[in-house]
Amino acid sequence: YLNDNNIKDQIKEAIVKTKMDETTIIDGNKIIDDIEKLYKNEKTKWIFLEKKGRIIKNELEFVDRSGRLFRADRVIFDKERTWIIDYKSGIPTNEERREYRVQVENYVTILSEMYKKETKGLIIYINSGEVEEV
Repeated sequence: YLNDNNIKDQIKEAIVKTKMDETTIIDGNKIIDDIEKLYKNEKTKWIFLEKKGRIIKNELEFVDRSGRLFRADRVIFDKERTWIIDYKSGIPTNEERREYRVQVENYVTILSEMYKKETKGLIIYINSGEVEEV
């Protein structure tokens, strides 16, 4: 979780922990800037905040009924609903946007059946700050 106190330090600390997990971080400063922009954006800030009963899973793996494996960037389990967050970088074409929507719609269907609660998806385009609800 993040809060308004020294956001850059909190992000740096998270990057250090990620490196300890042997994950390669290519450009830590770029990541810090991107996350800070998302945190300051009123449309996306809530995904970093602590909330009673909230459970956040990053890189959550799950399977559909036929056994195919999927991995969501971030899944937020709140009491009233589940949110699937998919981050995209770069400038997508219209075709890529359609593919991303289909991907997240599939995740929403699978997880709503699995957890039996309202499930929504968000595609967050990191470079532009655009947020698309699915």
